[in-house]
Amino acid sequence: PLTILNPKGLPTPAVLTFHDAQHEFLPEMLPARELRRRRRTYGSSLAEAKIVIAISRHVRASLVERFQVPDHKIRVIYHGIDQIFSEKPDGREEDVAGKYGIRGRPFMIYPASTWPHKNHATLLCAFRKFVAEVDDAGEAMLLLTGGRKNAHPDLVRDIAKLELEDRVDWLGYIPREDLASLYRMARMMVFPSLFEGFGLPVLEAQASGCPVLCSSASSLPEVGGDAACYFEPTSVSDLVACMTRLWLDPGERERMRRSGLKRAARFTWTETARQTVAAYQAAVRAGGVGRPD
Repeated sequence: PLTILNPKGLPTPAVLTFHDAQHEFLPEMLPARELRRRRRTYGSSLAEAKIVIAISRHVRASLVERFQVPDHKIRVIYHGIDQIFSEKPDGREEDVAGKYGIRGRPFMIYPASTWPHKNHATLLCAFRKFVAEVDDAGEAMLLLTGGRKNAHPDLVRDIAKLELEDRVDWLGYIPREDLASLYRMARMMVFPSLFEGFGLPVLEAQASGCPVLCSSASSLPEVGGDAACYFEPTSVSDLVACMTRLWLDPGERERMRRSGLKRAARFTWTETARQTVAAYQAAVRAGGVGRPD
């Protein structure tokens, strides 16, 4: 299920699930050790695999362009969504709001660990401009969830520099059931990532009935479809404009909520499993190792 074969060199056909080729597009945003690991292992693993599962069409295009993997060797199999995000409100929302100290305050949410490519800096600049310029922003908050990674010190510094300590709350890792409740309460989910192989939080938010404001980079438009509002992820002004429009227009938020629910219903782990089993069965039937004839 990972992007490398370990161990390699087995005398059996192998199926490789390839998640992203970020190091080919944004190498400067990876730690040096991780960059070396990817460059050392990805190409040889792809050459040895009988079938490569790409988690999006964007990943498939990357495999063909950057690694010269034959298109007929690749199968695109999308992720599914945990059922917890598709459940109806269960009365936990008020308790969750109290748990995280946000009761009575409108908020937007960004669920992402603090890797550089997650682009928290642009989001913070846009949010600062939004609360300064939009009268109806009121007591708007920005909630951040996820793990502390190598860009976390920059995040802390930027929050202080922009004087957002009272408006931005870093929650860290939170239980999935709490995240689902936060999605249901949020006015929007904002996803400004510069690069994704898939973008599962987009679907999780949609499944929860949360309007999605999303970067137009890499695989994200493929995943969000016509049920998200897109912006250029390096443009603060573009993000502020989209943020403002969605924040102030309840009709648009309801339209996006409904279209998001419909979109997310197409992605299930049952279908992911069915297609994955079929890929493994095809590899066994083909036999051998490496590139097919």
